[in-house]
Amino acid sequence: MKKLFVFLLFLLSSTGLWFFFYITGQDELEINPHFERAVMQSMGYTSGAFRPELTHGVRELDLKDLQLESIEGIQYFKDLEVLDLKDNLITDAALLGELPKLRWLDLSGNNIEKVSLNTERLTYFNAEGNNLTHIEFLEGIPRVNEIDISDNEISDLQSIRNMDYLTALDASRNHIKNLEPLSNLKNLIRLDLRENQITDLSPLAGSVPLSDQLLLDGNQIVNFSGLSEKLSVIVEKDVVVKPSIHFSNESGFIDEGEAVTITSSDPELKIYYTLDGSKPTPQSLAYNEPIIMSRQLDEGAQVLANIKTSPLRDPFDFRKDEVKVAHVIRAAAYRNGQLEIEDTSTYFLSNEIFTRSKLPVISIVASNRDLFSDDYGIYVPGTMHDPENPGTGNYEIRGSDGDRKAVMTYFDGYGQEMFTETVNMRIHGGYTRQLPQKSIRLYADGGEGNTRFYYPFFGDEGSGSYDRLLLRNGGNDWRSTLLRDAMMHRLVEDRGIANQLDQPAIVIVNGEYWGIHQIRETFSADYIEQYYNVKASEVALLEANPDTETGFTVEEGDISALNEYLKFVYAVTQRNIQAPSTVDFVEEHIDLDQFLEYAAYQIYFANQDSFMNNTAIWKKNEYYSRESDSHHDGRWRWMLFDTDRGFGLVEREEGVNQNTIQWLLRDHRSTTLFRTLIQNEEIKERFVVILSDLLNQNFESENVIEVITEMENEIKGEVPASIYRWKNIGSVALWEQNVEELNVFARERPGIVRDQVNEILGLEGYEDITVDLSDPELSLIKINSLLISPNEKSWSGVYYKGSTLTIQKQFKDGETITEQIIVGE
Repeated sequence: MKKLFVFLLFLLSSTGLWFFFYITGQDELEINPHFERAVMQSMGYTSGAFRPELTHGVRELDLKDLQLESIEGIQYFKDLEVLDLKDNLITDAALLGELPKLRWLDLSGNNIEKVSLNTERLTYFNAEGNNLTHIEFLEGIPRVNEIDISDNEISDLQSIRNMDYLTALDASRNHIKNLEPLSNLKNLIRLDLRENQITDLSPLAGSVPLSDQLLLDGNQIVNFSGLSEKLSVIVEKDVVVKPSIHFSNESGFIDEGEAVTITSSDPELKIYYTLDGSKPTPQSLAYNEPIIMSRQLDEGAQVLANIKTSPLRDPFDFRKDEVKVAHVIRAAAYRNGQLEIEDTSTYFLSNEIFTRSKLPVISIVASNRDLFSDDYGIYVPGTMHDPENPGTGNYEIRGSDGDRKAVMTYFDGYGQEMFTETVNMRIHGGYTRQLPQKSIRLYADGGEGNTRFYYPFFGDEGSGSYDRLLLRNGGNDWRSTLLRDAMMHRLVEDRGIANQLDQPAIVIVNGEYWGIHQIRETFSADYIEQYYNVKASEVALLEANPDTETGFTVEEGDISALNEYLKFVYAVTQRNIQAPSTVDFVEEHIDLDQFLEYAAYQIYFANQDSFMNNTAIWKKNEYYSRESDSHHDGRWRWMLFDTDRGFGLVEREEGVNQNTIQWLLRDHRSTTLFRTLIQNEEIKERFVVILSDLLNQNFESENVIEVITEMENEIKGEVPASIYRWKNIGSVALWEQNVEELNVFARERPGIVRDQVNEILGLEGYEDITVDLSDPELSLIKINSLLISPNEKSWSGVYYKGSTLTIQKQFKDGETITEQIIVGE
């Protein structure tokens, strides 16, 4: 073995840190000073006494909870067998591949994205609570007995498939769907798969023993029949195998006259069913023979569409055949009068609802009493409505008091059932609760079901995992285009700000047509955890509320976060706004560029229903840390929602000319932060550049019109039926005219905003800028925040005079050139 020499190269007296370099032969290697101190602490040595020969023969190191960000230096401990790195700040653990003798390793509670291992001796591995997306590094470690990879971002277990010695696996809180890699693990006796996306348990039905533990809560599993025998002997389990109900036909299209049979896995159970959405009881229809599907199946049933759901208009007067588009069968099995199991199916006698628009369809099945009764229904004015007070009604019940149990079945645009889920539903919105058609929130898990929706509602976008969804009626745009708010979100969904993805859909309630709704994400601590990997318990979320003394309500976290934000805003107003330190102070508390971008959105949208209302801000509930990852740094960030009073909703002529920058500088508590910060010359410069970037790309007229047209075409085939149902828009022709008003706004607004901002902020005008892109060696070009396609010969934009443009050109050979230009010089 080569002899190691340590040379003290220098002492950084201001921090008291020793820096060491190790020379092995001709190789010079640096050890991280923080890591060096932690090692010496673990080994019981004082600072400065570390000697390289002490790495030899070290078999165990306890380095947990020492705020380590790097493990540079661990590679010298070649004899290490036991290593505890729990609860640090490590992001890269690739150096562990230099330790061939490791047999016990704990990496839990870090931020690790990369791991490398090169040991055949490992028997215990724990990486709970990291940011791992794959586990290929576990391949080639055949003798591991226990693995904990819970609370990561893992979707594939293929790397575990050949681990014959594995006895315990915790893979909970990941994104796992396929259990096939576990099917041959003959020694696996403990398995935790809670809160994944699993629907099929059949791979566990074979040779996997699972004698000690099986935890499956929070998945989408409906059939446990293949595991019945194993479940009877497993010591620890969260699964109770109940009898099942089986419909002979899956939900979806069915021919008229076809018979639907209902059976139970336990022939001793008595089956009852309903056709009106109510929960079956022993007083309901007893199932004794097949149910023949017919348009007259529930003849004489109440027409729900004719129930008065709003004080703003008289009840409708529909015939049942005008609104009835499906039949719902809700079945339940009882033993000695006690409910054992229930299930629901939705059947369409015509596939027209799927062919005319190809939109997904959501069937909601719920008790009519829960939705429409005067004393308890949440969809009607009911007994809580006071005609003298428009803000009253049963639909005004907020929070969990307004929850009602329901069953949701989701069909894709071709009529294929994707899933059926028990949910809690409640009414959503402000003023729009009074409208005949209402927005509905759906919460996964009505008591016994899954705790999340695992489905890609928004295609390749979104997290694919949601604890709640919103079925939005169009909000304030309900009488105009139905797509205003969602359109504005689509315009900026690539900009990184928290926004709400959308997917138009058709909703039916207890078989009756309920019209177009937008499936939307909703903001919560869970949203932030899914997108930014900040634990829900660490989230502070405030929402603007003009009716409170502070102007905000605390949605997540506690009052201390609100006090912190208000204290920051006040501190800004007390500073010398032109002082060089002001920008640094502000950026320690908020993501300044993101705040300025949020303001730019509302200015372009001409939305004066923001800042004092329909505005939310969030942060990780800790003090600012410059070294933390983005969104973990303890700074406030803004969230975009409910913008539908913008884009000329009030009246196009007035809306497109609305001077929103002047409105945002008015003397009002909600504008204090913006109007104070914009007085700082550097911040003003950053704001006008951000606004110009947006006007040149996202808000560029052709781009906006393209998005409007795309969204118009998505719902165009369904608009006639939805308008006929709700009478919210005078005609399809009027709807088309309203959509065209959006296009007019898109054409005219950029120039108007440029002129207004130029005048109000005292700028020197603007001019066209052209960037040459003709070099065939260009592979990428970035102008400020904009990525520009190099496929064009040139790119043109409009910027204010005096603005600084940063242009980055990347070439195919890897070379990057950065230049700055001052507009007008």
